[in-house]
Amino acid sequence: MLAAFIKMLSSWKQPCLSFSQQYVLAQRVSITVHHKFSTRNIAEKVDRSPTFKERSFDFFQKSEKYKDMWVPSNKMFHIPSYCETDGQSKRTMTDLIIDFSVSETVSNALKKPACYSSLISGPSQEKNVSLVLDHCTGNEALIMANTLFRIVGENFKKGFFYRYLLCKANHWIKNCSSHQELVIWSFLFSLEKSQQSNACLRCIYERFKTDVSLFQCLNAFEMSILCNAWFTSNIIVSAKPMLRIVENLLRAEICLSPGVFSQETLSMLKVLRKAGFGTDHLFESLMSSLSSPNARNLNLAQATHALALLADHRCLVDENLIQNITHLIETTAKKPLQMPYVFMHPSRGTRVKDLTRFLWTASCLIPTNVISQDRIASEIIDQVDAGWNTGSFQLDHDCHLLSDFFLSLACWKIYPQSLIDKIIDRSFIDVVLRQRQTIRQSRLALFLVAAQIEASHLPLVNKFLPEIASNLPPYKVEKELLKRPQLARLAGLIDRYREELGWENIHCCTTVPHLNLAGLTFDHEGGKVAVEVLDSHVCMRHSNIPERLLNLKIRLSRELGYKVIELDVQQTNRKEQEAEVEVHIYSDQQVAMIRKCLEKLYM
Repeated sequence: MLAAFIKMLSSWKQPCLSFSQQYVLAQRVSITVHHKFSTRNIAEKVDRSPTFKERSFDFFQKSEKYKDMWVPSNKMFHIPSYCETDGQSKRTMTDLIIDFSVSETVSNALKKPACYSSLISGPSQEKNVSLVLDHCTGNEALIMANTLFRIVGENFKKGFFYRYLLCKANHWIKNCSSHQELVIWSFLFSLEKSQQSNACLRCIYERFKTDVSLFQCLNAFEMSILCNAWFTSNIIVSAKPMLRIVENLLRAEICLSPGVFSQETLSMLKVLRKAGFGTDHLFESLMSSLSSPNARNLNLAQATHALALLADHRCLVDENLIQNITHLIETTAKKPLQMPYVFMHPSRGTRVKDLTRFLWTASCLIPTNVISQDRIASEIIDQVDAGWNTGSFQLDHDCHLLSDFFLSLACWKIYPQSLIDKIIDRSFIDVVLRQRQTIRQSRLALFLVAAQIEASHLPLVNKFLPEIASNLPPYKVEKELLKRPQLARLAGLIDRYREELGWENIHCCTTVPHLNLAGLTFDHEGGKVAVEVLDSHVCMRHSNIPERLLNLKIRLSRELGYKVIELDVQQTNRKEQEAEVEVHIYSDQQVAMIRKCLEKLYM
């Protein structure tokens, strides 16, 4: 059996040499970096941290759980050019398969002459490849795949064998009972992005979802391999039992090294964020880690990923974390900015997407009355200005980043006129309109509305706002009311008793165009009144503090002449629970509080 497999490997030699050419190396001693947009190859010979892929190779080689699985490796086999396909090459091939075993079924299938070269040779041998894989178990197919990976390296994913592996894999995955096999399958299928590889990765997710006990067997690094594969393939993990397991492993990693966010930690964090999942325990661990002294050594990408999870869930942060954010952006100012079409690792410089996204997280987490915002905004404005002048921003790719950047500044009531005039011009507007993405256009429209109200001296506002606004669909408040039962209840109550209350022109709507957060508006004693219901949908987590867009809406509404009443739902709910008898329907505590506020406003 072993001799048959040696013979089969001998027959692989020439096709492998032809296929891989200069890529067949005894060991990779230098790294060549290729960016997906590169017009040239850039060889970097610098001290650097290992990539996630390299760490994965190292994990497979050193883990006891994988020692008998003939795992993929970045140390490729060297096949001397003098080796021939006859028996003289047997010694070399034996070196390749030390301690290797293969089933008799696979050995017999691969002994057939027609199959020897078909694993790599190309389209003419499609049927033979299919026949070989049809007789393999999942473990046997993995052994064959891992062996081929060791021979041709990254070119493995370009071969015909890989294409057929993707076609056949779902059957093996569904019947797999080993979490180690599923982890290696995930690694192999994450080597490329295609519909077939994504389908296989989704099948792996469904397999774990069906049997969560397999998922519970994973350690932190195995979990990070899976999370990295699912995140890069845009697969959303929605199964709550699986998300809780990911969260537990993530918390353990965070607590183990406060202020340090490794590649495996970030992989798990990204999956939880994409799923919109998190608990108070995770947020507390994350904030504690980001507030520690070690967090000051994070690069901007690491910090942005961690802070984004807190921003999504509108968490309140403490002063130590705000100080670390301020220190981080001041440190970043000393690093070079990424240039177009050139790959730059976040540890060596600043990527423009991290710069603008970092400001978004800061604007979500840091209130407008914190003095640190001025320092943070000033540093980032200078860096964005420098990046625009040197060509770091590419309009076709980065216009949405810049729109978000200006909106984040507007949330802090900051409008840098020279930078705005420099970036938002006819070309910028044309790109936004050409991309036909409603959410991007609505963010730009909201920034323009805010600028129109608070910085009317800017010439671009009246020039471009009507054109952007005409492309946006009308706001439908009904969808929002489904998510905000307290607001819906109050709107219905006031509508039924509008005459007895004496309020006119009562509406449930937004007061600021393109800022799609509903509230109540009415006329009272010749003035306009806006009621903002402070529920969990529009407030910071576990508080009655308005989140950034509601805070922006309240500020802009006052500029538009509204007298704004902020109605704390939690407070009125407590009063209703304390009241023993509800005397009359419109003596509801919320309406009573609105009346009291009106009395104060019109005194």
